[in-house]
Amino acid sequence: MSTAYTGAIGSYMDTTAAVRCIEDFINNVSADEVPFTKLIGINTISDPTVFGTTYEWLEDELAPTSTTLNGAIANTTTTTCAVYTGAGTWIRVGHVLLIGSELVRVSGVSTDTLTIGRGFASTTAATALDAATVEIVGMALVEGADAPASFKMDVSTGYNYTQIFQETVQVTGTHKTDKQYGIKNSMNYQIAKKFKELAIQLERTCFLGQRAAGSSSTARMMGGLAAFISGNAASLSSAALTEKNVMDRLQAIFDDVGLGNKANLIVCNAWGKRKLASFYAPYARMERAERTGGVVVDRIDTDFGLIDVMMNHWCPASVMYFLNTNYIQIGPKDGRAFFKEPLAKAGDYEKVQIVGEYTMAVKNDNAHAVLTAMSTSS
Repeated sequence: MSTAYTGAIGSYMDTTAAVRCIEDFINNVSADEVPFTKLIGINTISDPTVFGTTYEWLEDELAPTSTTLNGAIANTTTTTCAVYTGAGTWIRVGHVLLIGSELVRVSGVSTDTLTIGRGFASTTAATALDAATVEIVGMALVEGADAPASFKMDVSTGYNYTQIFQETVQVTGTHKTDKQYGIKNSMNYQIAKKFKELAIQLERTCFLGQRAAGSSSTARMMGGLAAFISGNAASLSSAALTEKNVMDRLQAIFDDVGLGNKANLIVCNAWGKRKLASFYAPYARMERAERTGGVVVDRIDTDFGLIDVMMNHWCPASVMYFLNTNYIQIGPKDGRAFFKEPLAKAGDYEKVQIVGEYTMAVKNDNAHAVLTAMSTSS
């Protein structure tokens, strides 16, 4: 039996079903940006085309110009010294070396043991500690001497594997005909979401992926930055990031590859970006803007050149990368860029898969650097 009311009828009394007030738009509140892959581009590997599940590239370098002692020089008269393992392959007879303040000239090489002439060019013979730096000054040959022994650096091969990124959307026949707020076509809406989710997976793998060859029963995985950048890596062991840490990594790159191959991009999470801004905000150069406060630091000017700064949601919070983007490429296996295709069905539903197979090339390890284990709170 219906309830009877006297007086004004209010919204709290009337139990008649009310028309719902729903905005005809769905707001996506999740992080969905992929700035790293957008900057590098996901089709930058095009020559040669990735036609296999392993992608390889060739790298070469000039002969090293320095090494270290493998044992101390204990007195000023010895005529032999040992250098770091392998250095004897590129130090040759006729090389003049600088050890501390003393110049020595190499007159013989046996594996990694050098025969040296002490106090070359009137320098003073001196002792040296184990692991002391040995700099190659240059080649100094006696007039009319035979040519020095031939030497070359071998070309090396870098490689990575392709990784399959895949998602499925399945919608029933009934649901396809439902009318929903904010969704004109349920299948298209879900497909669009899956493409975004796969793009995020690709971006995250660019940071966190480790190379795995896979097999008929295990999946392949492409290596990301974490798998390739090791030569100029340093751990802060949970200490707070300092400007010196940043400069030290940039200098490490410079020491290895010079300004011509320097880093041009720093990638970090929000805390790293805030720390960088705190170092350089006092020196920011900007146009005057009325009633605007604060400073955004998206590029820093250093002794090692101008370097852009990217804040990336998917970069691990305790990690900061220093990258030369000229040596980084991302691309699909031939014919395997993200696509969608219908799958067979056995009932009243529509089923679609979204697939892409990608890999990444990170060339010239020494042109990059990374800081790990930095504090995310201090």
